[in-house]
Amino acid sequence: MTPSRSQGKRIIAITSGKGGVGKTSLAVAIGSLLARSGRRVILVDLDLGLANVDVLLGFRPKFHLQHLLAGARTLDEVAFTAPGGLRVIPSSSGVEELANLDETGRARLLNLFQEFERQTDILLLDTAPGIAENVVRFVAAADTAVVITTPEATAMTDAYALIKVVSARRQDLDIGLLVNMARSGSSGRQAQERIGGVARRFLGAAPRALGVLPFDESVSYAAAERASFVHSRPNSPASLCLGRAVAELMEGSPGQAASGPAACAARLAALAPVQEVA
Repeated sequence: MTPSRSQGKRIIAITSGKGGVGKTSLAVAIGSLLARSGRRVILVDLDLGLANVDVLLGFRPKFHLQHLLAGARTLDEVAFTAPGGLRVIPSSSGVEELANLDETGRARLLNLFQEFERQTDILLLDTAPGIAENVVRFVAAADTAVVITTPEATAMTDAYALIKVVSARRQDLDIGLLVNMARSGSSGRQAQERIGGVARRFLGAAPRALGVLPFDESVSYAAAERASFVHSRPNSPASLCLGRAVAELMEGSPGQAASGPAACAARLAALAPVQEVA
C-alpha cells in the first residue's frame, strides 16, 4: 500500500455486533498497518467506559478521552504513539461520564474530531460492540464501517443486526465485512456468504467482503506480550491475511459524499434517532 493524498481524509469505524470477536485487536492491527504504509493515523478508543486499547498495547496513559472532553488536557498530552507510528487516543474504564455519554457529550467529541483532522490522514474509531445509541451514531458518522464477526452463529446474527440498524440510519454508508478466527477458509467464506445473502435479500445490498482471517494462536501470544500481532509476528497467517484485507479496504471508495471530521459532524447532527427495523 502507498499513501495517496488524492484519496483525501477518511474516517473508518471498526465495529462488531458482539464482543469477543477480536475487534479491538484488529482495530490496533489495522491502524498499525496503515501507519506502516506512511499514512498519519489516529486510533480513537470509543469503547466508552470499558476501554482496553491501552491495555492491549501495554501502555498506562496518565490522561484519556475524558480529559479532552473536559478541556483539561490537549491532544498532544493525551495521545500516545504505539510501535510503528500509530497514535492512540485512549479512553478509560469505569468513568461514568464516558459510559453514559449524552447528546451534548457526543457533540463535544465530534468537535474534537476536527482537531484530530489537522494531524491525520485516517481517523480510526474503535467502537463498543452492539447497537447502542453511541455505537450507531459513531458508525453512521464514518466514511467506512468495518464490521468484525466470526463464523460462530451468534456473532453472525449480531453482525447482521448491526449492519441492519446502521444501514437504516445511513443507506449510503460504505460497509465492509471481515471474518475473524475462522477454523477453515470454507467456514469463513460461508459466513461472508450467509451475512451477505441475508443483507442482499432484506436490505437491498450486501457489505463488501474484505476477507477471512484464520484462527491463529500467534494473535493470543502477541496479546500476552502487549503487542499487536502484525508487529510481533508479521509473517503469521493472521498478519498476512489482514494485510490483504487492509489493501482491499483501502481500495474501496467512501463515495461521493464529503468526508472528514467536519463533514462527519454535520452528518451526525442531521441523523434521526435510531429507528426499529423489521
